[in-house]
Amino acid sequence: MAKLKKAKAQVVDSWKKKRWHRILAPKTFNEQVIGETPALEPNMLSGRTIEVNLMNLTRDMKKQHMNLVFEVERIMGDTAFTRVKSFSINPSSIKRFVRRGKNRIDDSFTCMSADNYQ
Repeated sequence: MAKLKKAKAQVVDSWKKKRWHRILAPKTFNEQVIGETPALEPNMLSGRTIEVNLMNLTRDMKKQHMNLVFEVERIMGDTAFTRVKSFSINPSSIKRFVRRGKNRIDDSFTCMSADNYQ
């Protein structure tokens, strides 16, 4: 008896359907391009976060110990606009700031910016 061959169903790769979208920093950083991300639809970008070193935004080597997290706020076409979600300093750089023989006090707080963001 002859065996029946099953026809293979074509699998469409979801990566081939995705398009690349630019992510821009807020106006305070002159709306620089901070990255790109793939997505099927532009509205799927809202809420995504991206972490960027402050040195890359300001081109100042003295600020390489600070990181900013941006969150996608609105989308226009293939461009996503962000807002600052959080700001942090690397723990290793804080350790260098503290003098020998002194105690370190850590503090975390939420504050309001001039444009009423928490």
